[in-house]
Amino acid sequence: MHIIAIGHALPTRCITNDWIEGAIQERTARFLSEDDRRVLIARIRHYLAAAGTTVRYHLDEGERPIDLVMTAAQEALTSAGVMKEDVDFVIYCGVSRGWLEPATAPAIQAAVGLGNAAAFDVLEACAGWLRALQIADSYLRTGTYRRGLIVNCECGMFDRHADWALDSIDTLERKIAAFTIGEAATATLVDDDRNRNDVRFAFRTIGTHAALCMIPLEGAEGFTRADLGTQWSPGRFFSSSRELLTVA
Repeated sequence: MHIIAIGHALPTRCITNDWIEGAIQERTARFLSEDDRRVLIARIRHYLAAAGTTVRYHLDEGERPIDLVMTAAQEALTSAGVMKEDVDFVIYCGVSRGWLEPATAPAIQAAVGLGNAAAFDVLEACAGWLRALQIADSYLRTGTYRRGLIVNCECGMFDRHADWALDSIDTLERKIAAFTIGEAATATLVDDDRNRNDVRFAFRTIGTHAALCMIPLEGAEGFTRADLGTQWSPGRFFSSSRELLTVA
């Protein structure tokens, strides 16, 4: 497998740490006292500094995820000099999506104009891009396809998945990770260059720790034997970041 080109696109709204602090101050005023909010903001500053997060970019008014996807895909195709009709498959590997059924990849195939490409999704959280590369490599090695596009677009964290309901200082650690995440789209163009067949993949899944980081759906508790605790909400992102990094 050969990575021919990678295109990317960022939205235009710049979110600073000061903006995060102000937004949380405003949204927690009805839950926390002034003293508690002061402690909360101090912890937020500490966590964001430890994470190395200073700015992140998010969709501004009028911007849409599909626009970022189209920009990234066209950049990759143009950079590599590949025609749209020569793309054999599209894999979408993002967490963000507009629906659970059908796959998101066919919508991208249609929007970008990749009419000859098979299209499907791969969903594996932060490892999605790597898993999609592994699958693409398998297709290319067997000769099933010759050229493909792997697309990712993560958007909507603040508007859809961030949980701003910080009704106590103790809830911050499970919710702070959502406020470090930016939005972007990437498109990775790959082909079956036989002179570049030294790619190897190795994954390890530790399912007992799956509940350390998730965006649960309605009814999620019925699909696991793990204890999700009492603070989770459908569609809201949470992460036990300290424990997650320790396990990793």
